[in-house]
Amino acid sequence: MTYKEFEKDRVSKLLEGSCMAAVFDSVMKTRESIDFHNYFDFSHDKSVCFSSDYGGENEKSKYYVYTFTFHSYSSLEKWRNELNNLRLKKGYNKPAEYKKIAPDTRNGKLADWLKTTENDFKGIIVSFAIDKQLDSLFSTTVEELHKIVSMQPHYSGCNLSPKILEKAFRVSNFSSLILSQILGDKYKYWWMTDRDSIAQGNERWMYTVKVHDTILRHYCEHLTDVFKGYSTPFKESSDEDNFSEDFLSLSDLISGAIDDYTNNKNGKSPKELLDSLKPKSVEILTYLEKIPTFIYVVEKEGESVFCNRIIVKVNE
Repeated sequence: MTYKEFEKDRVSKLLEGSCMAAVFDSVMKTRESIDFHNYFDFSHDKSVCFSSDYGGENEKSKYYVYTFTFHSYSSLEKWRNELNNLRLKKGYNKPAEYKKIAPDTRNGKLADWLKTTENDFKGIIVSFAIDKQLDSLFSTTVEELHKIVSMQPHYSGCNLSPKILEKAFRVSNFSSLILSQILGDKYKYWWMTDRDSIAQGNERWMYTVKVHDTILRHYCEHLTDVFKGYSTPFKESSDEDNFSEDFLSLSDLISGAIDDYTNNKNGKSPKELLDSLKPKSVEILTYLEKIPTFIYVVEKEGESVFCNRIIVKVNE
């Protein structure tokens, strides 16, 4: 079985009545004209490696941003080799990180990181910006979701707070939806996330893995043989870990830029929008026009919830 046997109607019924249904419908609309699978190189290895990062968690942001970078395994190795060459050539000790880059920066490490990605990345980047007015995408409130989940045997042993459980459900649903459009039987995937709230300590992380595994089964019931891998960064933060830092860096950069963009996009002319964005965000968003990127914004208007794919154009 392949991603082409994805059971759209069955999954649609599972999500019926939830805010997640709007996200699902929007992604399915994209899939009518775009095949995510075609962006990957599976000629030598049928493996997908993806990282995730979460933005918008400061009080000023109107949206929570969830970004996933899906690599072909074969191109991931080439991309990292080129980043290592950058380190040797220019003396970079750490990857480009959104928060640590000065707001006015558009050159140096940031530009080098993005240029390398433009040349060597094979896969897709998918980002979801969720209106903070929405307490839960899966129930009436995060507390209600927690109550429902805690009563289900396949989610036994819940050790996440209501808010963190909602985050684990969002991350798992978003990534599983995209994986369902890529994977086939005999494929493999491997997910790495930073040690944030859903992965602080082994017990939390193991429960998040259980949530992800269960939710993936709902989206990929048509598949019977997929190898799964999960990881947080390989070493503690005080130790050097170039692989984990590099692997997580793209999602980090893009989440930061999209957080900046979504909080400034409404009611502005193209020039006003450009002037309101941080220069480092402009640099990142400019490169996203050259890298396969799919951005979805979920907004609440009155009692209704809408999800739309937006095409980011930075006109300088």
